[in-house]
Amino acid sequence: MSVPTCSRERDVWEAISHGRWPSLADDDLRAHVDACAVCRDVVVVAAPLVADRAVASAEADPPSSAIVWWRAQARARQEAARAASQPITIVHALAIACGAGLLAAGATVWLRGWSGSIGTFMAAVNAIIVAVSTLDTRWTMLLIAVAAWMLLAPIAAYLALRED
Repeated sequence: MSVPTCSRERDVWEAISHGRWPSLADDDLRAHVDACAVCRDVVVVAAPLVADRAVASAEADPPSSAIVWWRAQARARQEAARAASQPITIVHALAIACGAGLLAAGATVWLRGWSGSIGTFMAAVNAIIVAVSTLDTRWTMLLIAVAAWMLLAPIAAYLALRED
């Protein structure tokens, strides 16, 4: 099946696309369109499309080339930073995994040793309690004051030196 064509079809298309149809087209071309079915179909289809293109072009508000360039540069920087940070993220994950494994191994060793020496620890605590209870009251008060100072001095220093 062949599509019918017309020798003046291109002239009709050019008149429509350049905005010369129908007001600026010559009388001969208008008479031809009235007589030719192919050219009439071109006018029926192409004229609304060209009109819509003109309206869309008038309504379009594209950004300036400087903004387009700036956005492209910003996106390129973001993609480069993302690509550069991927190996670092992998190394961080591996370091955390290794640290967790070492911590678990150390805790296991420590707990095994600690559970065996709980009796020794309790004996040391009892010895300290007995030693403190045998001290003179003045020495006990001094010991309590030093312990309180050791606990409260870092808190006081933090509160005094912090930046609001």
